[in-house]
Amino acid sequence: MASTASLADAPSIGKEELHRQRVPLAKRAEEKYSGAGWKIYQWWRKLNAKHFGRQMEHCEIQFSSVPEKRFGLWRAEENAIVLGRSLLHQHGKVWRLYHEELGSNCPPDVLLRQVVLQYISTVRGIKITDQAGVPIKPLSESEWWLREIERLSKEMDLEQPTSSREKNWWPYSVRPEGYYERLG
Repeated sequence: MASTASLADAPSIGKEELHRQRVPLAKRAEEKYSGAGWKIYQWWRKLNAKHFGRQMEHCEIQFSSVPEKRFGLWRAEENAIVLGRSLLHQHGKVWRLYHEELGSNCPPDVLLRQVVLQYISTVRGIKITDQAGVPIKPLSESEWWLREIERLSKEMDLEQPTSSREKNWWPYSVRPEGYYERLG
C-alpha cells in the first residue's frame, strides 16, 4: 500500500455533545454491570478522542454471546458494539473486565478492534461487516482496515503487521510476548 490513511475530513463532535450521548448509555450499562458498564464507555471515549479525532457518535456497547473464535462484533445497522461475555466476570456485586486466559489487557484491545470497524463504517461510510457484525471478507483483504491498522500501529508504537494472519488479528497479533497474561 503506497499511502497511509489519515483521519477523515469529518468534523469533530463536541465534548458536550458526546457527553450528552454517553451518559444515558453508560448509566444503563452501569446499572446492569456495576463496575464495568461505565468503564467500557470511558475506554470508548478515550479511543475516539485519542485515535479518531472525536469524529464518531456514541454507539451502544453490549455484552452478549458472540460466535466462536470472536471476542466482539460491530453491528452497523444497530450502531452497536457487542463484546463477548468471556470478557466480563462478576465478583460479588461488581463486574470486572478481563479474560480468564488472556488477562486484563484483552478487553481494551477487543474494544479497539471494534472501534476501528465502527470508524470505517460510520465515518468512512464503508460497509465492512454483515448484519450479524462479522467482517464481510477477511480483514487482510479490506483496503480500509489495512490503512487504519497501519496508521494506528504507528500512532501506538506497535509493530506493523506483515502476514495476512497478523493483519486479520490486529492488534492481538502485534502485541509483545507476555502482553496478554493469564490471571492468577
